[in-house]
Amino acid sequence: MQALLTAVITWLSANYSLPANYDLPSIRFAAPEEIALIRYGAFGRDRRQAAAAYAALGADQQRSIVSVYDDRTKTIVLPAGWRGVTPAELSSSCMRLFTTFRTLPG
Repeated sequence: MQALLTAVITWLSANYSLPANYDLPSIRFAAPEEIALIRYGAFGRDRRQAAAAYAALGADQQRSIVSVYDDRTKTIVLPAGWRGVTPAELSSSCMRLFTTFRTLPG
């Protein structure tokens, strides 16, 4: 996984004028429900508001959140079962890296 992240960071840096920061985030896997709760801040101060926002989403919207970057732990959270072999899986991890590294000073 580290080799894949390094290659993606190099590509993002070359194609989007981003700093090539190789301080790689951690990667972990979680159930889609946990990924959505992280996305809506359920582990922050206002857990009830985040849980209500998640509950208000339709089932399709809940499933559409396929990955997230957790700022608290500097971790990309991918869905359990992610293997990185389909274009959609690679795209979700690439997007997380892009949104992470475009905010870094450089």
